[in-house]
Amino acid sequence: MKKIGFLSFGHWSPSPQSGTRSGADALLQSIDLAVAAEELGADGAYFRVHHFC
Repeated sequence: MKKIGFLSFGHWSPSPQSGTRSGADALLQSIDLAVAAEELGADGAYFRVHHFC
């Protein structure tokens, strides 16, 4: 099995046009991505969040 890593820049916006309107949305989308990776045969999905101060 393969492991896969994802880098998230943590961008979200409360704008109605945004696909990621909150930090909670970003978390849930990350979980969905990890589940999809495991369904494709990955043996784990690892996340790193890069944020700007």
